[in-house]
Amino acid sequence: MKGRLNNVRAKFFFWCKKLLLDLLCRVRELERQMAEVQERLELTRAGDFARLQELFQSLLNNVVTIFTPFGDVTGEVTNVGEDFVELESGGDIILVPYANITFVNPA
Repeated sequence: MKGRLNNVRAKFFFWCKKLLLDLLCRVRELERQMAEVQERLELTRAGDFARLQELFQSLLNNVVTIFTPFGDVTGEVTNVGEDFVELESGGDIILVPYANITFVNPA
């Protein structure tokens, strides 16, 4: 009986350790994702237009989704200005002022 109890205890601790390691991996991944989101948010702070301009220059001719307080816009980056980005979406030209951007998601 004592040997069986020790076997059950060993299996229990094995599964606990495995679960803990899995949770730690998930936490690390979430921390990485949060750091990425924070970095993107840093790019969108009001007045930090040089970094946004640099970001959009690197995304020229690529499709992005831009989030603003007024809604989301998805389109191809066609022009990068000093204080705005131009997207083409479904044949429409959309100008988005950097000051209104809250988040940028490259597609």
